[in-house]
Amino acid sequence: MALEDRLLGNFHRLQPEQRQLIVEFSELLLKQASRPQVEQAKVQEQVLSESERQRRLALVDEISALANPAAPPTSNREHDRYLYGDA
Repeated sequence: MALEDRLLGNFHRLQPEQRQLIVEFSELLLKQASRPQVEQAKVQEQVLSESERQRRLALVDEISALANPAAPPTSNREHDRYLYGDA
C-alpha cells in the first residue's frame, strides 16, 4: 500500500478537530517553504548604485585595516582559554 493511500485512510478516521489541525499545519509548512524562495528572488532583484557599492567596499576596507598584522594568529581554543581560563 502506498504511503499516500495509508495517510488518506488514516486521515479520514481522525476527529474533525484533529483533521483541521493537520490541514493548518500543512498550510503553515507550505507557506514557510515558499517564503525563502520569494525572499531570495527579492534579493536578486536588488542592484546597488555604484556610489553605494563604493561606500560599502570602503567600509569593509576600513574594518579589515583594524586587524593587527603583527599579532600572532590565535585559535578558538586559545581564545576560550584567554577568556575563561583553563577548564
